[in-house]
Amino acid sequence: MKGTGLSTRSFCWSSISSLLLPKIPLATTKADSLILGVRRDKSSILEEFRKVTDLFFETKPEDNDVRLFWNAHGYTRLAIVQLSDQITEKSIRTAAAEASRLLKSNGAKSIAVDGMDFPKDAALASALATFDFSMRRDHLAVSQNGKAVPKDELFSSPAPENISLQLFTPSSSSSLKEATLAAQSKFHEGLVEASAQNMARSLMECPANYLTSIEFCNFAKELFKDSPNVDVEIHDEKWIDEQRMNGLLSINAGSDIPPRFLEIKYRGATKAADKSAAEEWLGLVGKGITFDAGGISIKPSMNMKEMRADMGGAAVMLSAIYAMSQLSLPVNTVFVTPLTENLPSGSAVKPGDVIFMRNGLSVEVDNTDAEGRLVLADAVHYITSNYSTKAVLEASTLTGAMLVALGNVYTGAFVQGEELWKNLETSAETADDLFWRMPFHDAYLKQLTGSSNADLCNVNRAGGGGACVAAAFIKCFLAKKDVSFAHLDIAGVMDKKLNAWDCDGMSGRPVRTIVELARKY
Repeated sequence: MKGTGLSTRSFCWSSISSLLLPKIPLATTKADSLILGVRRDKSSILEEFRKVTDLFFETKPEDNDVRLFWNAHGYTRLAIVQLSDQITEKSIRTAAAEASRLLKSNGAKSIAVDGMDFPKDAALASALATFDFSMRRDHLAVSQNGKAVPKDELFSSPAPENISLQLFTPSSSSSLKEATLAAQSKFHEGLVEASAQNMARSLMECPANYLTSIEFCNFAKELFKDSPNVDVEIHDEKWIDEQRMNGLLSINAGSDIPPRFLEIKYRGATKAADKSAAEEWLGLVGKGITFDAGGISIKPSMNMKEMRADMGGAAVMLSAIYAMSQLSLPVNTVFVTPLTENLPSGSAVKPGDVIFMRNGLSVEVDNTDAEGRLVLADAVHYITSNYSTKAVLEASTLTGAMLVALGNVYTGAFVQGEELWKNLETSAETADDLFWRMPFHDAYLKQLTGSSNADLCNVNRAGGGGACVAAAFIKCFLAKKDVSFAHLDIAGVMDKKLNAWDCDGMSGRPVRTIVELARKY
C-alpha cells in the first residue's frame, strides 16, 4: 500500500498552504509609501506635489529612473519615476516595477500606486515585481540552548514579507467618481492576474517533499472551497486504473506516493444566451510531475532540484482557471492534470517496457526520463473524449530541446487550428508574453515508429527535433483529430528574468496569456 509522503515527520499542511494560497494584495488602510509617475513635459503634475517634482527634475532623470524621497506629503517613502515620452502598457509596467522594487528594498510594507493612465498594468507590475517565496517566513525562531532564538539574530537577511498595494487617488479626483471607480476596477483586475501568476510561481518553488500529488490536490480543494461555480474532483489510483491510464500508472510505479488525477470545472457561461456556448468547454491540461529524477534513466545530479518545478504546466493551468473564476469570465473551463513523481526504484518502469495507453496504442519506453508525454497522452485523450471543447491547451515543461531551440525567451507553441493560433498570438501580445509557433507535423512521428514491439517509441532514435517529436507524440492521443489543440512547451521559460517586473526564480509563465485567451471564448 502506497503512503502519502511525509509520514515519518511532523507535517502541518496549514504551514505550507499559507504560503501557497493566493493573496490579492489590496491594502485597506493608508499606505506608508507612494509611487508617482511624472512626464517629461511636466503635464498632469498635481499642484500638491509641485515642489518635490521640481526637485526630482533637477536630478535630470532618464526614462524609468526612480528617485526616493523620505517623509514627504504624508508618506514615509515617496518614489517618483520618470515616464517615457511614448506611454504604453509596457512602459507603465516597467516604471511601476522599478519603483515598487525600490520601495520594497527600502522597507515599504504598503504602497499606493499612481495608475499612470494604465491602472491595471501599474497594479500588475507592482505585484509581480515585489513577489517573494520563502519558507522562512513561517518559522520566525529556532531552538538553541534550550530557548527560542529569533532567526534575525542568526541570519543577516530577514525573511521576506508581503507587500500590499492600493490605487493612489488624489483628492482632486473626488468629483470624478465614475472614472475613479473604473480605475479601481482595472487596478483590482491587475492584482488578480498578478496573484494568479505569483501562485504559479509559489507552487513551482515549493519543495517536492511538501507538494506531492496528494497535497497538490488538497491545495486545489482548499483554493476553491468558497467558489460555488467551481467543482473539484480528485481521482484516486483505483479510478485511474479503471480509466486505463497506464501511462500515468507506469510512471508512478517507482514512487511510494500514489498518483492522482485532478479534474476542475469552472462554469462561467452557464447563463449564456447561446445554449450551445454554455455546453462547450475551454480545455486546459497541465503536466503534473511533482518531482522528476528521470526514473531508471536518471538525470545528472547537477541542478536536479529544479525538477521540483516539473509540475509547472499544472501550476500554470490551475492558476489560470483560478484567475478566470476570480474575474468571473463568461467561459466554461475544464482543467485536468495527471500527478505523480518520476523516481527510480525496484518497481519503476524500465527501458524496454511496453505500455498500452488509454486509446489502445502501445508504447515502448526507451527512456524513462521522457515521462511527461506518457502521462499527458492519457490526460489529453481523456479530456478530448469526455468534453465538447472549443479548444484544448496543454502546457508542460516537456523537453530540454525547447530550451536549446528558443532559450528562456519564447514559449514554444505547437498549434492545430489557425483560429486558435491567431487568438493565442494576440493574447500573448496583450499579456506582453512571447510565443513562437513551432512545426506540428506528423512527419516527426516517423522517428517514433521504429519499435518492433509497439506502435510507438516514447523517444526518437534518430536524434534532432526533440521538442517537435514530443509534440507529435502527444498529438497521437487526441480523441478527436480535428480538435483545436495547442501544446505549449514551457521548459525554456520555466525560470529566469526577462522583464523589469520579473523576479529571480520560477516565472509562472504563461498564466496571463491563458487568461487573455479565455476572454476570447
